[in-house]
Amino acid sequence: CRVFTPLFKAQGSGYFVNIASSAGLLNVPFMSSYNVSKAGVVALSETIQTELADDNIGVSVVCPSFFKTNLAEGMRTDNPKLRTLTGKLLERGELSADDVADFIFKAVAARTFYVLPHETDKRIWFAKRALPRRLFAAAVIKRARKFR
Repeated sequence: CRVFTPLFKAQGSGYFVNIASSAGLLNVPFMSSYNVSKAGVVALSETIQTELADDNIGVSVVCPSFFKTNLAEGMRTDNPKLRTLTGKLLERGELSADDVADFIFKAVAARTFYVLPHETDKRIWFAKRALPRRLFAAAVIKRARKFR
């Protein structure tokens, strides 16, 4: 973003597509380091969206959930259960990389800021924002206990 912002300003427009993860919005249990890094991408995107709005520079932040990738192979963890669980979740993903790319293309054309390709994530994110924290956290804790 730092490299391209001056170029976009000079040409009078531009568009950033930053790739985060639903983990940056939904705080998936047992993945704190990953969650924090993806939340940083969301925060950066939110910040530059407001900073660059008057320069005709658009921003989208893409927050997909698990879809078929090699993410588990490159994970840095000392927890083999987490690597196995992540691999299973990726394989069960309802979307392919092509599906996610198509979703991003359509979202950018519509200038959508938050891009959540997975319908389930949209519902969970809405619940997180609408429910009191203690109720949402209780539901997440209950679900997380299944993975211990």
